[in-house]
Amino acid sequence: SSGINAEYGPAGVFGMICCASTSPNKTQNDLISYSRRYGFKLSNVGFQFCRVKDVTCELPEGAGEEEVEELALQCGTEEYSVEGNTITFTIPEEEQKGFFEEVKALGLVICSQEARWEAREMIEVKDGDTWKRIALFMEMMETNLEGYERIYHNIENIDEILSGKYR
Repeated sequence: SSGINAEYGPAGVFGMICCASTSPNKTQNDLISYSRRYGFKLSNVGFQFCRVKDVTCELPEGAGEEEVEELALQCGTEEYSVEGNTITFTIPEEEQKGFFEEVKALGLVICSQEARWEAREMIEVKDGDTWKRIALFMEMMETNLEGYERIYHNIENIDEILSGKYR
């Protein structure tokens, strides 16, 4: 069985915890326990996220910065990143049909696709105590929650928080 649980936490932090469990009741009880321990609560935060898809395509040979930017605009997005000879577009779910039609028309080769949730608004967490609670909570999820897959969240500075440099 699988599921997504939503969390609301300190300082406006929220997240969706994705897990697949053979024992959903135990997993939910563990989640409630860990949440309370670190100041989070179960809540419906789905409206705070939108579904997006990261689509990686091969770049045409010799494409420069201007050509890459033009490709992204032709595909209907300004959200993209380039790594080596590939370009990854980030496309909101509601715009995917037009995007894929444009990719086909341009003759781009799709290498991979990955769907994910993205927070509609991001925040920067500045309080040291909140940093510590978030880091400990996420570590608890990763190491102890059965079937844990990932947490989608709205924290801009998550890498800094998880580095363990509590302010």
